[in-house]
Amino acid sequence: MDFEERLDAYKNDSQLMLDFLTFIDADNPRMSEADAGDLNKFIDTVKKYISDFESLQATAKAESNSQRKSICTSALFVLANLQSQLEHVKVKYEENKNKK
Repeated sequence: MDFEERLDAYKNDSQLMLDFLTFIDADNPRMSEADAGDLNKFIDTVKKYISDFESLQATAKAESNSQRKSICTSALFVLANLQSQLEHVKVKYEENKNKK
């Protein structure tokens, strides 16, 4: 998969995750087991993208491609934020699940 294809996949998947987070109360998430499964998949996907974009950023830096390096830096910032939000929802979901 080339850089543009990775970027498109990242954009599409990130939008799905943002849509998911839009409909979840982050501090009191109520979701089905299927939604919880999706949450875990999203967290794994974000981790994969972070690793992927770190590699792409290193390549862009080595090639002195400042535009790609900038894109990767921005993507990593968004992904770190997304990962933090998803992990927060997971922790709150587990806390609520254990209270029952």
